[in-house]
Amino acid sequence: MQKLIFLLLLLPTYCVAQGSSREDTLVVTNSSGSDAPLSATGTAVLSSTVTREGVQSNSKLTAELKNVSSKPIMAFEVVVDLFASYGGGDRIVSRVDYFFSNQALMPNSTSPLSVSPHQDFIHWSQGSPPSTLGDIGHPPSPKADVKVTFVEFADGTAFGGCEWASGLSARREKMIEIIDSLLRAFDRDKETGLSSAIEREQAKADNSSELHSLLADARQKLRDKGPSATVEFLRKYVANAERNSGAAHR
Repeated sequence: MQKLIFLLLLLPTYCVAQGSSREDTLVVTNSSGSDAPLSATGTAVLSSTVTREGVQSNSKLTAELKNVSSKPIMAFEVVVDLFASYGGGDRIVSRVDYFFSNQALMPNSTSPLSVSPHQDFIHWSQGSPPSTLGDIGHPPSPKADVKVTFVEFADGTAFGGCEWASGLSARREKMIEIIDSLLRAFDRDKETGLSSAIEREQAKADNSSELHSLLADARQKLRDKGPSATVEFLRKYVANAERNSGAAHR
C-alpha cells in the first residue's frame, strides 16, 4: 500500500468566457497555512459548457505533494476542492498510509496527487435555458485548492487531525490481525486454505478501504504468482509494519 503550504504567488490563468463554453487552467493553491508539512504544486483544468439541459462541467487535476518538513511522513490526508466557474465541482479526499510500506515519505520527496478527468452536470430548474454562458451572469471564480487536514510523522507526532486519523491505529491493528490469520490458514491447508481465507475476508461488508485493497492485491497475486509469492507478499507487510511501529516508539 502505498501527500500545503504556503500561498502560491502565481495567479490563475482565466480565459474570457465566450459563446457556450469556457475553460480555465489554474495553478493549484494551498490553503493549509505556512506551517503545514506538505506543499502542493500543479495545475487544474476546469471547463463549463451550456447545453439544452443545463451546464456541463469537466475537471481534472495534475499535481504533486512535497514533504517540506524535516521529518519522514507516515500517513496523511488532504482535501482537494475543484469548482468550475459556472457550477459543478467536487471535493475529493486523498489519504495515504505508508505504515505497511518499506519507506515513509521522506523530507523533500514527493507523492503524486491527481484527479482523473470527470464530469458534472447541473440541470436547469426553471424557465428557458440561456443560449450562452454570458446569459447566466457574472460567474464566481473557479477554484483548485488543496488543504492538508492531517499528517502523521514517522516518530508518532502529528499535524492537524481528522476522523480518518482517529481510527488509523485500529485499522492498522485489524490489518495485521487479518494478515496473521491468512498466514495461519496457509500453514494449515496451504494454497486451498489461503484462498478460502482471502475469500472469507473479502466477503465481509465492514472492511476498510485499506483492507479491501490488500485483500484484492493478495487475491490477484495468488492467481498470478501462486501461494509462495503471496505468502512472501503478506510477510513483507507485517515486517514493514513492525519496523515502522518500532520507529514511532523510539
